[in-house]
Amino acid sequence: MTNGQGRVEEKLAEAQIAAQTWKSNCDYYKMMAEKAAFERDQLLQQIERMQIQGGPVGQNVDFSSPPPPTSSYNLFGNPTDDVWKPLPVPDSPPQNQ
Repeated sequence: MTNGQGRVEEKLAEAQIAAQTWKSNCDYYKMMAEKAAFERDQLLQQIERMQIQGGPVGQNVDFSSPPPPTSSYNLFGNPTDDVWKPLPVPDSPPQNQ
């Protein structure tokens, strides 16, 4: 085998590896696109079922009643905790006249 022929075979092997890698990447991205399309279809079906069951989605919020008290948002369970009280305002620096 001559040196030139060995070099050609080496480049051919590199090209085959690159093509195999490219094909694997294409297969992976095709699979991910199919998965995303499937998930999109599932979400659209869920939205459609919600619209059939309860009317338009996103228009069921009642803005006429006041919001719940802030104590109901206390994750620590005790609405009397001082956790949510605002910090005191620092003293303003003295002003020279």
